[in-house]
Amino acid sequence: MTPGLDDVVALVETVAIASSPDEKVWLRAACDFAGTSGSAFAWNERKTAGEGRPSRDDSSRAVGVMFEQIQSQMAAVLEAVTSSTHRLEASMASLEARLRHDFDHREERTRMDALELRVAALENRLGVT
Repeated sequence: MTPGLDDVVALVETVAIASSPDEKVWLRAACDFAGTSGSAFAWNERKTAGEGRPSRDDSSRAVGVMFEQIQSQMAAVLEAVTSSTHRLEASMASLEARLRHDFDHREERTRMDALELRVAALENRLGVT
């Protein structure tokens, strides 16, 4: 038998009544009562005023987790800095090679200009045009 529209509406109204915005009422299934739901909280779990402070073991674990997260973040920062350093060194080497090439080219051009002036002077002396 297929559920009718009235059955669906009744189910939705029941769900709306059983749930609350402040999450104090839960819809419970058989796995909740059996303790096999895998939920982070038990259906009958209640906090008392004395449970507010974590135990030393919980605090130690929390500090350990935070320390591992900081180590992981520092490793990522170190990796990024190392990568940036390698790229910067490569860029500097490339720039140095280009400057060296440009300097050598200009130096060669200066020598050629001096030789051309000497040749022109000799041609003027000899009257060669």
